[in-house]
Amino acid sequence: MNALKRIVITWLATARGGAEKSSFELCQSIRRRYHTEVALVLWHYGEAFDFSSLGQGAESEVIHCYDGDEYRRRLADALAVSSASTALFSNHRAFQVDLHLASRRGVKCAVLFRQTPLADGAFRTLPSPASSELVYRRGAELDWGALQRATALIGLSDFGARGIASFAPQHPRVVRIYNGPSMPGENIAIRPRPVRRFLIVSRLISWKAIDFGITAFSHLQRRYPDVHLQIAGDGEEEPRLRQLVNDLGLSKQVAFLGFRDDIQRVYQSNDCLLHLSGIESFGRVVIEATNHGLPAVVPQSAGTGELVINGHTGLTFRPDDLADCVRALECAYHLSGADYIRLGATARRRAQALFNSDRLAEEYVGLANSMLVS
Repeated sequence: MNALKRIVITWLATARGGAEKSSFELCQSIRRRYHTEVALVLWHYGEAFDFSSLGQGAESEVIHCYDGDEYRRRLADALAVSSASTALFSNHRAFQVDLHLASRRGVKCAVLFRQTPLADGAFRTLPSPASSELVYRRGAELDWGALQRATALIGLSDFGARGIASFAPQHPRVVRIYNGPSMPGENIAIRPRPVRRFLIVSRLISWKAIDFGITAFSHLQRRYPDVHLQIAGDGEEEPRLRQLVNDLGLSKQVAFLGFRDDIQRVYQSNDCLLHLSGIESFGRVVIEATNHGLPAVVPQSAGTGELVINGHTGLTFRPDDLADCVRALECAYHLSGADYIRLGATARRRAQALFNSDRLAEEYVGLANSMLVS
């Protein structure tokens, strides 16, 4: 048995979003708690992203790559250091390259699915070890033969793990490891207040269902004209969403904030988070909002549905049910001061117990150690 000396984590970044935050946090959590050598090999796909705010104070090595050839070369170099004592955590986008290089170096490799494979939904992935271009693949179209070589397959939630297992029923090790978003250094006071300012934090892409949320908000706003909605994030759907807001006559009630590095301030200036996607693997913004004292309204499905207990830590609605989403928003609008504090405090306690960075590091280091003896 070789003692664990080094963990290498990879990610192929197509934006500045939750997956990128989570990749940095995973490295930092492991390094801070275990002092294990950690390297993040980060492929900037399509453009050079500014991740300086995420890497501040990090003791982990961050290896920035800007094309496929550089990524393959630098990952191979990273895996050559203490190969027999190294564990590699790959991802659903780059697993073809990572598994190939890990095999050549004799490094044990697990694959983390930050999106859940679905029969009727596609995500982007590299189709072969030599490819440098992402393509869309549905769950059944992924190379499950290659994935069978991974020591473990990781989902971010029970929903995610079930999705993986449905396509890889013979794989001996499909595990769930919840994300552990970083939390504020001290608890932010939860003060009773009327819920009038709603917030969406998301990439503006189709499967995030932001249009559904805007439509639900429009029904709420007709009944309660004093409500407002802020949308923090950017993405390809922004022009269409802005047009929808104008068509619904909500240009004065809905504000697009773009991508925000100061997202903590945005949380603190709002009253309730609205999260829409019914196929989310985890939904880290729900935990971020909880840590800032905001209750969340989410669909009772997928990974996000595992984060909120209806009426105890937030409010849920039936996925794709517009009327039920409006009902949940109305419930939030009518929360008493005492109920607002109760929801926020209970949600924060649950998040601190289940979705914290110490637990995250412990589970990944435990898995890495077990990989070296498998």
